[in-house]
Amino acid sequence: MGMAEAEGPEIDWRRAMGSLKGKTLRLYWIIQKEYEGLDIDAIMERGKFKRRSDIDPHLATLRRLRIIARSEDGKYFVPPEIRERLNFAIRSFVFLRGTLVPRALIGAIAFTAFFAIYLALFVPRGPAWTPMLAFGLALCAVNWIWAISNWARRPFK
Repeated sequence: MGMAEAEGPEIDWRRAMGSLKGKTLRLYWIIQKEYEGLDIDAIMERGKFKRRSDIDPHLATLRRLRIIARSEDGKYFVPPEIRERLNFAIRSFVFLRGTLVPRALIGAIAFTAFFAIYLALFVPRGPAWTPMLAFGLALCAVNWIWAISNWARRPFK
């Protein structure tokens, strides 16, 4: 694969990460999974795009930002150093219905739900429960603060 497109001025990472959203992010995710690259037909098939005109603007955006490159045989690929850097930025997130959600948010929801179930099943009685309640509520607060801070710092808004 030729890397001639990947050479040149330095990539503006802030602008690149800000531009990765919606279908452009989905297209990046499809292309980055294949190390040897994908041609247009494979991209359309894996992304369930109906027309080439649906992906052309997003491919153009990714190429302009130099996140993807095109090899001599017409396959699009993500250069290894770019894949490494962008995947590092999104590794603490999961895709839920096309949206990047922090893993910490899922943990906070689960912890809060299980704590509420525990309290519902074992109704607190007496002063012996006070430390347990304080500890559980403190852990809930820490989980939610961490989840909200991750949400605010998500790379692709």
